[in-house]
Amino acid sequence: MNKLMAIVLAKVSFIIFSLIISMSAYAKEELSNWQKPTPIFKQDFDWLKLTSDEWLKGDIVSMYDEKLEFDSDT
Repeated sequence: MNKLMAIVLAKVSFIIFSLIISMSAYAKEELSNWQKPTPIFKQDFDWLKLTSDEWLKGDIVSMYDEKLEFDSDT
């Protein structure tokens, strides 16, 4: 009886190990095929909302150290 249990346990362990190996190989293959999508911006300008609820239309030039450089023609 103990010999039968050992054989069954060995077979079940082998099947589980095989499934884990095959799933990890599949996951690595999927990761290598994935590419970060490129965002598509179809707007000609940026919008900036002020604390007074006013909106400015223009271009964000840069943002560094919590300072925003914004270019607006109007």
